[in-house]
Amino acid sequence: MNTLVKQGTDLNTANTNWTGARDKYDTDLTAFNNAKTLVARFSADQAYLLGSDSKGVAWMDATVEAEVKAAAGTSEKKVLDLVAKSVAENATITASMKLLNDWHTEQIRAGKAAYDAAAKQYNLDVQALIKAKGDKINQEAAIKGAKAQCHTRAFADAQEDRKKKEAADKKIKAAQKALQDAYAKASAFPADAAGAVQKGGLCTYDTVKKARTPCAKGATDADTLCCGAAQRFLKDGTKLVVETCQLATATTYLYYPEMKDGALKAPTPETWRFQCISAAQKLAAAATAALAAGYMMA
Repeated sequence: MNTLVKQGTDLNTANTNWTGARDKYDTDLTAFNNAKTLVARFSADQAYLLGSDSKGVAWMDATVEAEVKAAAGTSEKKVLDLVAKSVAENATITASMKLLNDWHTEQIRAGKAAYDAAAKQYNLDVQALIKAKGDKINQEAAIKGAKAQCHTRAFADAQEDRKKKEAADKKIKAAQKALQDAYAKASAFPADAAGAVQKGGLCTYDTVKKARTPCAKGATDADTLCCGAAQRFLKDGTKLVVETCQLATATTYLYYPEMKDGALKAPTPETWRFQCISAAQKLAAAATAALAAGYMMA
């Protein structure tokens, strides 16, 4: 991912350089064309000026010659004055034209210098533009490759994570099954043997048979089981009862709450109060007899 971020930054830089080079190229191309146009205009002006200079001198010579011919037969001094005037005017025209020519020459020199500088910068801009374009293309290819690598790596990581999760889920399910199997074994009611309920088994009254399955008898009184009621009262007053066979001397019963599917921890067994049902019945009978005797004595 870091490689992809770097490639993206480099691509943005390449795009910025490309845009800058393109804009500079357009600006310098305009300056180049302007300098080229300026040099061409000054060159044309100078050519025109040189042509005008020659035409002006020729025109002046023709004018003076006409004046000299017109003055033919007059005094020599007048002819000499006309010649002197022609020479002076030609000198003035030549001097003026030289100034103009020198000015145009300087403008052409400066224009050519600007043209050469613009042409040089134009060539540099073309090279920069080509390089910026190449860098842009290279960075686009690089970021495309980086994205492909990123996708490949992400897919490989996802596959690896999936395998790890499957392995972890498998371990969790195995641990849950082992926990559930152990809890089911610990909380299972023992099977009846020889038609009698074993210790911990249920001796619930059968409403169809109108009787209870008897609890197993031990070899001694201490081993003899009785059918009793294990009870627990909830906060709302509800009474929970389990009728089970326990030792006659037992006063408590270990109750195993139901373990929910998917549980990661076994429920904590609860200790309930236990009392043999036969003992309770005997206690009730003794109390009734005592009440009757008292009544008769009265």
